[in-house]
Amino acid sequence: MACVLAAELAADGSRVGLVDLDPLSGGLDVLLGVETRAGARWSELGDVRGDIAADDLDDVLLPWRGVEVLSAGRHHTVHSPAAVASVLTAMITRNDHVVVDLPARGLAGISGAGPLRAPDHVVLVVSQDVRGVAGALAIRDQVPTDRAYLVLRARPDPVVAPAEAAQLLDLRLLATLPRDRGVPGAVDRGLGPLPPRRSRLARAVRSVAVQVSGRG
Repeated sequence: MACVLAAELAADGSRVGLVDLDPLSGGLDVLLGVETRAGARWSELGDVRGDIAADDLDDVLLPWRGVEVLSAGRHHTVHSPAAVASVLTAMITRNDHVVVDLPARGLAGISGAGPLRAPDHVVLVVSQDVRGVAGALAIRDQVPTDRAYLVLRARPDPVVAPAEAAQLLDLRLLATLPRDRGVPGAVDRGLGPLPPRRSRLARAVRSVAVQVSGRG
């Protein structure tokens, strides 16, 4: 979701950053198929402190389809709050949009803690089943209601209706992401997780991009 949303936001020429803050993800660069390209990962920037000028990141980050990517590395890395605040502040300054991929447990750490500004929007991506909604309920108190939204990942046989999930979580439902059989194969071939522009998945992500960017 984070990768496809970042690419969609960049499609109109906007400057977009994509930041991987899930140390257990294995790295978004692998998902995007750019793991062999030169560019800084968190392993190189994890000790940064203090102010970073926006142009200090010129030609430093991984390029992918018009998006600047800061990926986790192959090894588990714990990001210090100071490094995250310094790097994200610089990326926010240099880009029109910055998409941050967070683990669920990381929501509290980015919602205004320390020197880092609160996010403009939080999109909670939840599997459309009982387990997914229950997990979202467990972290719901970390999500700022006035700027948070729900996106559901469709299941083959959903037992939770979209309206029911939105009501339980007290969040506005932006979209339900349909399963796209072509995406896993494209990732395996190193092409990244981009669905065809006219696919149902691409249209769903575009509707999310319109809401969070205000370009609709």
